[in-house]
Amino acid sequence: MSMFYSLAFAFPTALFTAFVLLISLYWAVTVIGMTEIEMLDVDDSLLDFSGLMAKLKLDGVPVTIALSLLFYFSWVVSLIIQNQLNQMLAPGITYYGFGLLAMLVSLLLGDLIASQCVKPLRKIFRDQEVLSKQDLVGKTAIVRTTSVTDSFGEANFNDGGAGIIIKIRAHQPNQLNRGDSVLLVEYLQEQDSYIVTAHL
Repeated sequence: MSMFYSLAFAFPTALFTAFVLLISLYWAVTVIGMTEIEMLDVDDSLLDFSGLMAKLKLDGVPVTIALSLLFYFSWVVSLIIQNQLNQMLAPGITYYGFGLLAMLVSLLLGDLIASQCVKPLRKIFRDQEVLSKQDLVGKTAIVRTTSVTDSFGEANFNDGGAGIIIKIRAHQPNQLNRGDSVLLVEYLQEQDSYIVTAHL
């Protein structure tokens, strides 16, 4: 056990150990219901996190799950590599140089393994997202664009929080304007939009 601790809290694995401890704490807090899985998801307008996840092939699932898999696997790979380094090299400049390289290799291999684990999860979360969007059918929203056509229009759906901006479509001609209340009558999955009609 002492050998495990010496590997886990020594360079370069110590960095991954810190992330693993933070992530483990996060999941422990999530399990007891003090936070939500999507807590680390961020607004794309603030940070192109979705673009980074796509490059790492970790997109399609909540960021919290993707990062957890990445750092857990990178940590395991780093432990294995560092064990080999300790047997081959004595502490010194050479050791730290190889340590930096080991950190990079651990991240790359960790990402490779994590991306394979994410593949089967994408469909689960995609289906869940579609179902949650279909749940809005039959509810009302407020038009936020000056007009609504069969190819253009947006509305604000009051979810009890900041609100959700959704794409809406309506058959023409219609008299829908900004501020009008509309009924969501159908969800179009391929266009990620809703067919709406005026709601009095």
